[in-house]
Amino acid sequence: MYPVTNYTRVNSEEDYVAIIPNAYHVISIVHAKQLDKGGQPYILHLVRVSQKQKTLRAKVRALLHDIIEDSQTTYDELYDIGLDDSDIRIIKVLTKGEDEEYDQYIQRIAQEPDAIPIKIADLEDNMDLLRLGLPDPKDMQAFTIRSAKYLKAYWKLHALVN
Repeated sequence: MYPVTNYTRVNSEEDYVAIIPNAYHVISIVHAKQLDKGGQPYILHLVRVSQKQKTLRAKVRALLHDIIEDSQTTYDELYDIGLDDSDIRIIKVLTKGEDEEYDQYIQRIAQEPDAIPIKIADLEDNMDLLRLGLPDPKDMQAFTIRSAKYLKAYWKLHALVN
C-alpha cells in the first residue's frame, strides 16, 4: 500500500537506520491532512514523541504509534515497511481499542516495558499546553479535563521506569 524505496527486514538495531525513512514516508502519507488540537500538522506530534526515544527501534515505533487508530492502515501493511513481529506487538499495545476503557488501555501498556517510554513521551506531548497556542476558554476546559486523565496515566507509567 505504501511504496517504500528502502525495504529492509530488521535483523539488528542498525537496520532501523533504513526503516526510519520508510516510517517518515508512511506517516507523511497517512497523516498528511490531519491537524492536532492546536491546528498544527499532526505529524509533528509523532516526530516529537519519536525524538524523545533512546533507540532507533523505539524511534520508529513512536513514529508509527498512532497509525492504526488514526488511519485505515493494517498491521500487515506495517510489515511491508520492514517492521518485525516485536515492532507490531508494541504498536498493538500502544493502540487503544475502540471499546476499551482508557484505564484498561494504560494497564496494558504498563505490562509492556518497551511501550512505556513511548506512551510517556506521547502523554508529555499531549499535555503540553504551549503547543496549543492561546486556547479559548472552551478549548482550555477540554484541555484541563484531558490533562487530568493523561496526568494520572503519566504518573502510573512514570513510576514503573523510575
